[in-house]
Amino acid sequence: MNIEKNIPMPKPHVKYPFRRMEVGDSITVPNDQANSAQTSARVFGKRMQRKFTVRREGELTRIWRVS
Repeated sequence: MNIEKNIPMPKPHVKYPFRRMEVGDSITVPNDQANSAQTSARVFGKRMQRKFTVRREGELTRIWRVS
């Protein structure tokens, strides 16, 4: 195993815009990504003391920031 120095770390990839959302804002995701998005919203909300709610709307799932 080689040790390498001075390799810059890549910027983190942000999949969902929860940090930029204000109360009342919402996003939609395809239903096949709903579980991942809902889990991400719950973890982010717990860490940042924000609340989200999730509802399925046909082919899409909508996530609202509620507090």
